[in-house]
Amino acid sequence: MAGFNKQWQSISTPDLLKFFITDDKSGLTSAEAALRVAKLGSNNISYFPDIVWSLLSSFVIRDGKRTQTKNNLIALGDIVLLEKNKVVPADIRLIAVDNLSVNQSVLDGSEVAVYKNSNTTHAKYDNILSLKNMAFAGSSVTYGHAVGVVVATGGNTYLNSMEKHYQKLGRKFKKIQKNLKNNEIIINDTGDYISPKLIDTVIVNFPAPIDSVKEIIRIISHQMGKNLIFCTDESTAKRLIAITPGMAHIDKKYFEQKSNKSIMEADYPLMSFISVNSADILRFSKILNIKNRQAICLDGGLTTVLASSELITVVSAESAIDEALLRSNYLVNNFQDIKKLIHQLKTLLG
Repeated sequence: MAGFNKQWQSISTPDLLKFFITDDKSGLTSAEAALRVAKLGSNNISYFPDIVWSLLSSFVIRDGKRTQTKNNLIALGDIVLLEKNKVVPADIRLIAVDNLSVNQSVLDGSEVAVYKNSNTTHAKYDNILSLKNMAFAGSSVTYGHAVGVVVATGGNTYLNSMEKHYQKLGRKFKKIQKNLKNNEIIINDTGDYISPKLIDTVIVNFPAPIDSVKEIIRIISHQMGKNLIFCTDESTAKRLIAITPGMAHIDKKYFEQKSNKSIMEADYPLMSFISVNSADILRFSKILNIKNRQAICLDGGLTTVLASSELITVVSAESAIDEALLRSNYLVNNFQDIKKLIHQLKTLLG
């Protein structure tokens, strides 16, 4: 019925809607969508772990209403509403576009935004990714809005057809993966696994309560001997100064005025970074790399800057935006249960 190799870009919107027996205003009925998923299979894409993909959701038109549904339950013919910071859940023929641009790096390796339109075209193409009226599964919306019809799901998507980036996992890695899963940790990146023994610094980049900070310091710093950095605001920093006399405090101004050499020398076992941004955190992590050291960052995932970098990241599935979920190295459910989070962190650090 469908596939990425069909010439969807050259079919008019009325004919497209007729082919998929759907309507751009009312969409599919919930019953019809469920029937199509049952018959054709879930919209799982092998490039991503099923459990990660199922955490993501998209807005569709179902029963004439804007409805949020899990990405793995998207059906052929669904009318999908694409929005900024959302991941494209399937291969979609665009039928209405408002300044839409997408990041297709998962498909072509380029971080350059690609602008899209909804114009029907009969022009020949050398690369399917050059089609302006198509949005492909796994891409992420960087700007604007669009409406489109799902023309391929799951195994029929272009991303799923691509050559695998990684070879089959060896027995040792599968054992590691099983251990992480048992501790409710999802490993996202199977290609760049780094031994916990190489990690000596933990960066906490989410708003942790003071009691949680104390517990993290007690376990991660005092018991495990890891260097520890808290990224915080000025008011929380003042409280930290009062309860942790041995903590070094570095503010945004310091990062702006000091050279890499000076920052390299300002390397203490316990630090707070006050009102710094993601670029500052990345700068410090690269300085650690120069010194043959490795950091891991607990990141709220509100942006993709850290998750998209070479810094090892653990994000909260509860708070992270879609693209951060897909680009991070590890996922945990949330950062609220601090005892559980510390146990998970100890598991990752070995």
